[in-house]
Order: sequence, then structure tokens, then C-alpha cells
Amino acid sequence: MGSSKVYKTFTFDAGAVVALGRDSIKDNTTAIVELVKNSYDADSPEVLVEIVSGDNGYIRIADSGTGMTEDDIDKNWLRIGFSEKRTSKKSKLSRRKTGEKGIGRLSAYRLGNKLKLTTRGENNVLFSMQVNWQEFERSHIDAEKVQIELLINQQLLGPNQLENEGRGTELLILDLRQQWSEDDIRELYRELKNISPPFHHLIDSFRIVLKNDLVSSLNGCIDPPENKPPLLELKADYDGVGNFYYKIYEPKLIRNKIQSRVVEEGSLKQDQLISVKDQPDFWGTNVGSFSLILRFYLQKKEYLSLVDIKQKALRDYLELNSGIKIYRDGIRVKPYGDSMHPDGDWLGLDERKSRDPAGAGRSSFKLANRQVVGGVFISRDENVDLVDSSSREGLQNGDAFHELKSLMGGCINLMESYYHKTFKKSLKGKVDRDNAGSELKSNVADIARLAADISSSVKVLVKDVPDISDALEDIIHRADEVEKSAKDVQGDVEQLASQATIYRSLATIGITTAVFGHEIQSSISQLLLSLKAANMLLPKSDDVSVVRTELIKAAESADTVNAWGKFALSRVNRDKRRRKKLNVKRLVEQVAKEMDPILGGSGVQLSLDLKDVQGKYFAMDIESIVMNLLSNAYFACKQKKTQRKIQINLGFKKTKLDVTPVLSVSDSGPGVPRAIVDQIFEPLFTTKSDARGKPIGTGLGLSIVSSILDDIKGEIKVDKDPRLKGARFTVTLG
Repeated sequence: MGSSKVYKTFTFDAGAVVALGRDSIKDNTTAIVELVKNSYDADSPEVLVEIVSGDNGYIRIADSGTGMTEDDIDKNWLRIGFSEKRTSKKSKLSRRKTGEKGIGRLSAYRLGNKLKLTTRGENNVLFSMQVNWQEFERSHIDAEKVQIELLINQQLLGPNQLENEGRGTELLILDLRQQWSEDDIRELYRELKNISPPFHHLIDSFRIVLKNDLVSSLNGCIDPPENKPPLLELKADYDGVGNFYYKIYEPKLIRNKIQSRVVEEGSLKQDQLISVKDQPDFWGTNVGSFSLILRFYLQKKEYLSLVDIKQKALRDYLELNSGIKIYRDGIRVKPYGDSMHPDGDWLGLDERKSRDPAGAGRSSFKLANRQVVGGVFISRDENVDLVDSSSREGLQNGDAFHELKSLMGGCINLMESYYHKTFKKSLKGKVDRDNAGSELKSNVADIARLAADISSSVKVLVKDVPDISDALEDIIHRADEVEKSAKDVQGDVEQLASQATIYRSLATIGITTAVFGHEIQSSISQLLLSLKAANMLLPKSDDVSVVRTELIKAAESADTVNAWGKFALSRVNRDKRRRKKLNVKRLVEQVAKEMDPILGGSGVQLSLDLKDVQGKYFAMDIESIVMNLLSNAYFACKQKKTQRKIQINLGFKKTKLDVTPVLSVSDSGPGVPRAIVDQIFEPLFTTKSDARGKPIGTGLGLSIVSSILDDIKGEIKVDKDPRLKGARFTVTLG
């Protein structure tokens, strides 16, 4: 005998409406914005938001859009969780409809306990009903059993097209759940004013009118924010499959008119824009295509006078508009870019700035949130994985959102790098901080020589003019003291330089450990697992080969960890702290041999082509150069899924005067974007982030290499390797 299936079904408790409407909407402002967006979706050219305070206060939201018939009310409005916007995505005016969850209408419950809805749809029949939301708060009652009262001959509250047999919808919210204050009105005004971006108004055909009895100065049509020309502007487009196209603009005075002129443009792969540690296969493809505008403002006299903006006017503009906002289909997504909201600085610009408040003259210069007016433009159709959170405020914190944050971080780096680069060009003749150490040593030596010269000159003068010998003897004595002090300082500087060599080596070990930390941890985990497995198998298994296999795995992992320990300890050997004649080829071979097993663990193939090179160097310095360049190349290779290759070459470069040793390290990674080439050797500059968009990396590796080469009178440059197609770092040893 066959058995028939038995089924159960869900029932829909009325309390779910309470949770979706009253409890899930964050605040009154969010609720009103949700209802205003419904008017936008209904093709209304204008929506009126009226707020009356007091005991008999009310909120009225009225539009002259398409309206609804009674059939629309039954099939759509009263069906919780259903939205016809999923299938009919665009309005008749080709507006992309903003809501698809089917719960936005419940925002009215957040505002008041009663709702009177009056509407006239395409059949020109006026329809009215009243919802008493408190009925849904009763215990153990199905939502379908809560009765909605129909209203006959509903009297409209004020002027509206519905009175003249026009189409549209009026929501009258009564028994308000919260008394409104002047501050609430100002916050609502600010939110409605920022509903579209200040740079280009994507919803020009939609006007919002505010009417209230608390702050009369804010009544009337809410105009979009005024546009202000920036000091720098970045416009970019991401195609959703890994390609970025960007242009940077500056204001220029052309024929007595301020015009934005392109000063830099280019295209980048997403792995050039931002390097992601442990990059997943899907990275960069979930987010979809989007565009962005970043504008940088600074209260510099030259800029303010050029664009004819008063300082106070700029401050007021930034107070209202600063921050990087997200706009979906032309409508702002709260709370991103809201300086008054704790989550408004979603890219952590102020946190970055507080950690490193460097000025524009340093490569680690960071933009502050209050200096930027920006917009990221997404859509429901192109960015399907950027989904609303359940609270109707913000986007879900998933993979697509993390990718968006990472890519935005790369764009911010582009603007910061360009401004730093142009700022440095304006500082011609000023001291370069990066060369301060070598200049200090040179200056101290000059002082010592100058004191010695003065002493010698005065001694000659004493013989020629004996009558002033007493006075000059005192000068000689002082000059001798200056010379002695200068030599003491010179000795201290040399000692500090020696210590700096050790610190550079230790820093390099730390940087390399961080880069290869994942592989080291994997080896330790495998060691422990294999030992546990062998221990469990010993008393149970008669098959010795199984146990032997696990022990071999453990031994191999132990060898990897052991090799890394030896590698790290051998880097600070005392013998390597002395400058002496070295076989550079042998030293490079040894470092490569010790790092090769770790590189191979991630499928990176290391090749060497080394000539016999010798020279007088600190062994630590040569090792630090090789280790930092290898670590850099390794990280770059991991941006690619296949063909991970690193090539080290060592040889000579012939010039008219000399033959100079040359070391190069090439990789098959994405290469170094031209836009940041000038910054990569400066301290603390990094483009690395983790898969969640959080910046990582010390920004010290290439800076250490550059510092070493400054000391030994060498140089470094980067270009594209013609064979591996990634970056090629070429070091000329002094």
C-alpha cells in the first residue's frame, strides 16, 4: 500500500506586521523617505510632505502620481511581502522603481497608529480606507482577520489634484507615535534635500515640497544641494568584470572662465587598483558595474580665490554634503555619507586619518571625511547582490558590499596619490624628509671640518698678529671644542646608522613573516593534525604504512616551520652587520633557496639567472633588498589564479665610466599602475587590503629598499616585465 503525503502550512500572525512596520524602521525620517520613494515610483512629478504638531497633529503625504484602483489595493497594497515592482521594474516615465520587498508601505505604522489612505487610479474612481495598526498588536490573531475599514465620501484634508478628479494618492497618518520637534524637522529637511546627489540631479523631474508648523523657514520646495567646484575631482566607471576607467579633473582659469580640465586619465585592472590578500575566486565580480564621483575640497586661499568661493560658504557646503554617499537608481541609500550618523563614514576615512595624520607632502597622506563630497552610483539591475538590510537603512554586509568598499578604497588612493604628487612638485627646493638621515650625517661631518678649518686658520693668525693672541687663543679653544663635539655627534650618528641597518633587517623579517604567515600557519596546523592522526592510529591500526604516511606529513610540515625559524634567525647574524666584500650571487641564491619552499606552497615558481657579482656591502642590506622584493612579488603573484611566476636576475650594467651590479625581481602579477609609481617607495604607502576591504600591509617594504639604496648610492626603478607581464623592480647597487 502506498502512503499519501501530509502537509502543513504557515499561518501569518498579525504581529508580523508590527515587526515589519513599526519595529523594523529605524526612525521617523527613514519612514517618511520610504513613503516619499513610493510617490516617486508612482510617476508623481511632486510630493507634498506636511507635518502638523500638537495633540491633534498629523502627517500628510500627497502626490499626483498614477494612483491605485480598488483592485490594485486588494492585489498589491494589502498583500504584505508582495511587490509588483519585481516584475514591472520601470514606471511609465521610465523611472527605475525603488522598492521591491513589498513592506515599504508599512513605514506608515512607524509614524502613527492610524492611516487614512485615499487614492484615485486609472478608472478615475476615488477609493478610501482606514487602517488601525493597533489592531495588529492583539495576541493570537491572524493578519487576514484584521478588518480594514472602507471610508465613503472621504473628505480630503487640503488642496490636492484628487479633489479635481485627478489621479494620485494621499496618506494621512493620525495618532502620531512621536511628537515632532524643530530638530526633527531640520533633520528631515536635510535628509530630503540630500535624497539626490549635488553633482548631477538624477531625479530632476521629481520635486519634494515640505510644509510644517514648527520651522516655517524650511517650508516650500526643497531644492537639491548647490554645486561647488572642487579642488580635485575623480570620475570613474567600473565594468563589473575587473576593469576601472578614471579621469582626474582640476579647475583651471581658461579665457576668464573656470573650467574643469582633465589632468590625468587611465584604465586599471581591479587587482592593480587594490591588492587583496587571499583573494577569493569570485572577488571583483559580485559587486557588478557602478560609477562614482569623488570631489576633494580644501580651504586654500589660492583655490578659494580661483573658484570665487568664500571660506564660510565652503564650510557650510561641506557641513551639509561632506562624505561619500551611495545612490541607487538616483535615490540615496542611508546612512552612507551622513556625517551625523555613526555609520556614515562607511569607508573609515576619519579613522585612517587619525591613525596617520600626515600632511600632503608625505606619501601616506589621507583624505578626511569632511574634505570629500562623493557619490557611488549603483542600481538594482546591475548590482543585484547589494541588497537592503532588514531595517531599511543600509545594505547587507555581504561579499558584494566588501568588494565595493575595497574598490572604493583603491579610488581614494588614486586621488590621494595624485594630490600628494602635485603637492610635492610645488615644494621645489625644500628638504626631502626621506633623505633626512643621510643629510644629517653629511651636515655633521661638514660642521666638524668647518671647526677644524677655523681652528687652523686662527692658529696661523696668532703667529702673524701676536698682540691679539689671548683673544684668539680663546677662539681656538672654542673651535677645538666644537670640532670635538661634532666628532662625538658624528660617532653617535654612525652608531645610529649601524642600528638602523639592524632595524631594517628586523623589519624585513617581520614584513616577510606577515606575508607568508598564512603558509606558516597552515604548516603548523598540518603538523598538529598529522601527529594527532598518527597517535590515534597507532593502537588501532595494523597497517604500518598508514601511520608512516601521517608521520611523514608531520615531518614535512615540521621541516617547513623549522626552515622558517632558521631563515629568520640567520638574518640577524652578527657577521652580517659588518660591511665587507661579499659574493652577492651566493647571498641571493641562499635567500632564494630558503624562501623557495614557502613560495612553492602557493604555486609560485621561482627562477634564477645570476651572474657572478661581488662587492663591498652589508650582508643584511642585500638580504633585506631581496626579501622585500620577493615578498612584494609573491603578494602580486597571488592576485592571479594561474601562471604564478617570479624571476630574479643578477648581472651588470655598463656605462661610459663604470660597470655597476644590477639586481632585478620580476613577477606575473597585475603590475604597478602608472598613477602610483611615484608613491610606492615612500613610507606607509600601501594599496593592500583584505577580502573585506580593510587596509592591510605596513607600507614599509619598498621604503626599506629605497632607504638602503640611498645609503649605498644605488637606485631603484619599476616597469613592466616584457615576458611575465607583471612588475619588474630593477635595483642598481652602488
